[in-house]
Amino acid sequence: MFPSNPRHRLYLGVALLLAAIIGIYGLNRVSRKHVGEAAVAEASLSPFAAHARGQMAQFQFHDAPKNVTLRAVRDGAGAEVALARWQGRVMLVNLWATWCPPCRAEMPELGKLQAALGGADFEVVTINLDSQTRQDKAREFLATAGEGHLAFYRDDEGAAREALNVPGLPATILFDRQGRELGRLLGPAPWAGADAQAMIKAVMAAQ
Repeated sequence: MFPSNPRHRLYLGVALLLAAIIGIYGLNRVSRKHVGEAAVAEASLSPFAAHARGQMAQFQFHDAPKNVTLRAVRDGAGAEVALARWQGRVMLVNLWATWCPPCRAEMPELGKLQAALGGADFEVVTINLDSQTRQDKAREFLATAGEGHLAFYRDDEGAAREALNVPGLPATILFDRQGRELGRLLGPAPWAGADAQAMIKAVMAAQ
């Protein structure tokens, strides 16, 4: 029964208006929640995206593997080496330079990762971008920081960096056994940690 007292009617009207506002606000919150969940799901199309978590949360997997041109690099003796030689293995390519402090800081992590997982199914390939005049220093640094686990490769002309479209250093790119790029991380990371190893093991197991 609708109240006859004008003041009561006013109170009732205000109460109904507040209820309507609260209801609309609640619906909007639910709607935004579902939109947010859908956006997250849409951004995680790679079957490996769920493994980029914890200390590897910044690793960006592509929605689908990308075919890239893998330019040849040179080994410590100066011989040309085609990156295609590692097809058949999961490959983690790290581009670095001695003048890059974050590169130097993460190199021991990459050495430990190679020691833990390196072999017939996986390889860490570090590509140095120093000038030719600094190659001896770069080689010495890698031998020490990588604890002997990392082979020295160089790209002093920058061809590999240009082909991979790397904007800065360090840059670490993960390839599948077919030589396709699965994803990348720009900046240093704890590659020897459990999260990194779990992510790479997931890729190895699926390949």
